[in-house]
Amino acid sequence: MNTLHLLAAAVLPAALATGQCAFTNASISQMGAGCNPVVGTTTAPLTVNVQFAACEVGIHTPTLLDPNKDPIGRVLVLGLSAGAVPVPALGPGCVLYPSADVVLFDPIFSSAHVLQLPSTPLPPTTVYAQGAVLYRLLPTNTIEWGVSVGMRIDLQ
Repeated sequence: MNTLHLLAAAVLPAALATGQCAFTNASISQMGAGCNPVVGTTTAPLTVNVQFAACEVGIHTPTLLDPNKDPIGRVLVLGLSAGAVPVPALGPGCVLYPSADVVLFDPIFSSAHVLQLPSTPLPPTTVYAQGAVLYRLLPTNTIEWGVSVGMRIDLQ
């Protein structure tokens, strides 16, 4: 099996991945910088919570608390490799840090993206993640993206 199995499990229902979790340890670190404005704080731009008993990873993209910005959607990009692709359409200095192997869209009221980990044995795997929030600026109703820093999730 390869690491694509991990990303495939992310989009399958939780009921399909049963049994003991294939991973028992995780290391999480930041990479790069967010932009336009940075989503979250400098210490927790994405909240990554690995639950080995449930065999899942929860990733939450926080929103900015700004009365002039109405959050209307979230995007989570997951990749199997790191990159640094400039995305000037999102704003000055915006960079996509993971490869865009899986892109998940959610309405803003969703609490987190929950990814089911596979229960079959896998070698150590690294997944890269980056989140963004789409805002409607008030009172002009123009659209703006807030992009988080990238995260590296090493699973063993």
